[in-house]
Amino acid sequence: MAAVTDFANVAAAQSAGYSLTQWSRVVGGVPTFSTLLEKTLSGGGTNGGAGFRFAANGESTVSQAAADANALTALNAQRRHHYGASPGRASGDSDSPHSRGAPIRLMRRKKQTTTLKVGGITTMDPRMIDHLEQQLVQANATNAELRARVESADRAEASARAAVSEANVRLQQLEKAHARQKAAEDNAAAAQRLQADTERELRAVQTENTELRARLKRACDDVEKIAALNERVRSAQHLDDLLASSAIAGEAAAARASFSG
Repeated sequence: MAAVTDFANVAAAQSAGYSLTQWSRVVGGVPTFSTLLEKTLSGGGTNGGAGFRFAANGESTVSQAAADANALTALNAQRRHHYGASPGRASGDSDSPHSRGAPIRLMRRKKQTTTLKVGGITTMDPRMIDHLEQQLVQANATNAELRARVESADRAEASARAAVSEANVRLQQLEKAHARQKAAEDNAAAAQRLQADTERELRAVQTENTELRARLKRACDDVEKIAALNERVRSAQHLDDLLASSAIAGEAAAARASFSG
């Protein structure tokens, strides 16, 4: 009896005659990828040996490649069940005597015990069992995928919290820098006001100094005139000689007025 060997990848399944169909849709706002691997097998089945459709599908909300992997996992599980009599039968085990994985007499007993009555007669077809097993495999794959997504979300949340904490620290530093800048601007404005006041005082002092220099110059001129008059007085013979000239008398009066001012 030949060994049951799992397909290593989708390409291997295609090489064995399985067709690959891929599609995607949006479910509840979440993109969902689907993959179907199927092949028509001759003989066996429940239709008198006329052949049947052997198929497995997989879904994923992550990527089309993940859906392909899930479909391949389901297909390998179905092949082990179909050819090896157990869904969990290891890859490489020998085939069973016929296509349903059990001797004919056991198969008949199984078919006799797969009739379930619930308010009527419902036949549990082997294809339904295959379908339920396939759904179980897909559910396990989806569960693992969801756990991975939760772990990824936890890591993203931790990273976001760290980023928020760093942003708060930088905001506090920025606020302190703004406060220092405001204090420096206030000090600069005070210094500018002090400089303006000092410049006004300097201009006032310079104006006053100019006026004092002019008055000093006039006083020096008057002193020279008075000295000249004193020299004339000393050189005069009599008082009449001193007052004889009206020009001398006028100069003396002007000198006295200028000096007293």
